[in-house]
Amino acid sequence: PLLFTTILLLLTLFLTLPIFRIKEIEIHGVNHIPIEKIYAASGISENQHFLSGMGGSLKDFFSGTYSDAEQQVLSKIPEVKDIKIYFSFPSRITFEVEEKIEIGFIKIPDGYCTIDSNGEVVSLLKTLPDALPIIEGIVVKNATVGKRIEVLEEEYLINAMYAMTALIEADYLLDGEKLINNVKKIEATINEEIFLTLQLDDKEFLIQSDRSHDLVSDFIWLKQIINEGTLSNVNQGIIDLRGKHKTFRESYRLDIKENPTENLDDNNDDNLDTSAGLEETESTEIETSDFQ
Repeated sequence: PLLFTTILLLLTLFLTLPIFRIKEIEIHGVNHIPIEKIYAASGISENQHFLSGMGGSLKDFFSGTYSDAEQQVLSKIPEVKDIKIYFSFPSRITFEVEEKIEIGFIKIPDGYCTIDSNGEVVSLLKTLPDALPIIEGIVVKNATVGKRIEVLEEEYLINAMYAMTALIEADYLLDGEKLINNVKKIEATINEEIFLTLQLDDKEFLIQSDRSHDLVSDFIWLKQIINEGTLSNVNQGIIDLRGKHKTFRESYRLDIKENPTENLDDNNDDNLDTSAGLEETESTEIETSDFQ
């Protein structure tokens, strides 16, 4: 009886003493998802017992991880790519969140869907998303939040995601205004050519790229000439990143895609080769560094 009473007393103290209650919750890695939404999905709140939401295994108990709460967040919030929730003595719980990064949006019959770099649908929207490029030329068969989008031409989607991922990496590697924020539209083709519409102030540039190239290096080069102000000194036009030398031609027609190389070179007298490997029309002076 004494042993039983002692165990019961210890158990009661364990369940009721304030020291075993959560006093502090901190969260890291959240930029877009409302924090309150994550807390609510996890079922964890201040002043609850630290065992609440923890998985039922001994591994969860001794490691202080909340596997049940983690699964709740992942199942309820598709914008979360991964999450770790763990307990720290004496009374703190920490959320480590990895959000899915929306790289663009696609038109669907009843609105729009945003996708991440894996082609998974992050959200379904009725209105145009802010600060994301539209991915054109793709016919959607099915768009379910949390699932990979189903399209008629898978290769189009793969090429578009490849280009968008390269843009994000270029922005990460080089400081300056983010390319991803200035790309209005991306259109991929089945032959690995990828066209992007770049908006800079009141001017648009058609960027012609190719998946067979090192797109990260190409986009770093593009960002470099933007940082240097090179494009602020020219009218809108076409920038071709596909050849050995990167070329530019002023044009008010940015829909020339059937045979871009022919269109760029149909008047060779108008194109001047610069030391930076950037072609220009005679009427436009473009100076860049020797960065290529």
